[in-house]
Amino acid sequence: MAIKGDDGRMYSYESTDLINELKQDIAEFGNIELYAWYKTVAGVKLYTNYDFADPDAPIDYNREVKSDEDIEVIKGTELLDKLIEQNKTI
Repeated sequence: MAIKGDDGRMYSYESTDLINELKQDIAEFGNIELYAWYKTVAGVKLYTNYDFADPDAPIDYNREVKSDEDIEVIKGTELLDKLIEQNKTI
């Protein structure tokens, strides 16, 4: 049932397409590290996108990360678990 925020409310984020894409990438490339974009709402990280982590091409925060977003490096299967959890309906 979604994720409980600091304010006691439950939060979810439609992630079906992202989940399906990530499952395919994990099957093809393995459990690699990814850049994961997220927004924080009432203490809850809601993941909105991901890309392959490339140490030779670091993220340009000024161009690639919106002011209401942040980014972290996370393993594919860990991100998949988080996406599935946040995709659950309230």
